Amino acid sequence: MNPAVVAGFVLAILLEVALPFALGFWAEWKLQVGWRLFAYGALVFAVAQLMLRLPLVSLLGRQLNITAESGAPLVLSWTAFLAATAALAEEGGRYLGYRFLFRGQPRDWNHAIMYGLGHGALESVILVGLPTALTLANILTIPGLDPTTMGLTTEQAQQLARAKEEIGALQFWMPLAGAFERLLMLFFQTAMAVLVVQVFARQEWRWLGYALGLRFLVELVSPLTANYGSVVLAEGFLAVVTAVVVYWGWKLRPRPQPQESDRRSRRRRAKGGMRREKRNA
Repeated sequence: MNPAVVAGFVLAILLEVALPFALGFWAEWKLQVGWRLFAYGALVFAVAQLMLRLPLVSLLGRQLNITAESGAPLVLSWTAFLAATAALAEEGGRYLGYRFLFRGQPRDWNHAIMYGLGHGALESVILVGLPTALTLANILTIPGLDPTTMGLTTEQAQQLARAKEEIGALQFWMPLAGAFERLLMLFFQTAMAVLVVQVFARQEWRWLGYALGLRFLVELVSPLTANYGSVVLAEGFLAVVTAVVVYWGWKLRPRPQPQESDRRSRRRRAKGGMRREKRNA
């Protein structure tokens, strides 16, 4: 087994599983917010996606059996349906979490950051981190299996041989591609939590519309670009949208109060005066 590939998988797992919690510790220390909000975000994702949307769309997908050979109109319609339900589940669920779970908790920028991190953390761990860990376990064990001592049938032995070939073709960067996408989605989820909280902070419903529209756009364009263009283009699109949304969320952060700004200005002027006096002395 190529040690570089194993190192790539280990690094990917750390990014997908450990990084969201590391950012949670940062938010607790820097923003002075509690882990309860992190748990709220994880709970919203678990209910909205894992318990409700994913089982329902999976059942409907098996009934409809839409594939790439079904024709462009059907594929586009199905992708748009998946994008719309994802937007409603993710951002609608996020709004309901603010509405009912945040009673007694401030609905502000700092709390939104921790809330969004919890949402993105569970998504990263369940959908990507655990499957990546399972894949690593397979690539560590399958190359050492001997079909002659396992009593496999001819077909099973051929399947094992193909699995060994696929493992041998793995490159260091392959697991990191998935980790990069999860990193983007973690920041995207956190920024979207900042957008949705503006419904309460500014008392304006348009912010929920912004969040629903952006989520629908990402969930529609990314899979279509990956299927009909390339995965690189899809990741590039996601990176651009994430950068825009993160910048937007950053601009929405609370500004220092005028009194605080005045005190800082006075301190800077006082320090500048002391340095001038020292130079003159």
